[in-house]
Amino acid sequence: MSVATDIASVTIISRDSVASDIWSTAGFLPSVSDAVDCLNQQAGIEAVVISKQGETHVTQGLVDDGRNVPVHPDNPVLRVLVSPHC
Repeated sequence: MSVATDIASVTIISRDSVASDIWSTAGFLPSVSDAVDCLNQQAGIEAVVISKQGETHVTQGLVDDGRNVPVHPDNPVLRVLVSPHC
């Protein structure tokens, strides 16, 4: 059964590949805020959620000084997630 959502992409960062696989699917909730709230409650994972409007949202572990970490190839935290070749 498909869920209507405003999410385009969910990327999970975790040392546990099974948790990453599960949460990258389960994270597709009806809204970005629902997804980020839910993912913030899960131990051992962080997430980057991109809306269909192109907005990037991150879980608390990826927030720097109260602001979202900029998704940019030069950012060492998210360098692995963003490739100029994609």
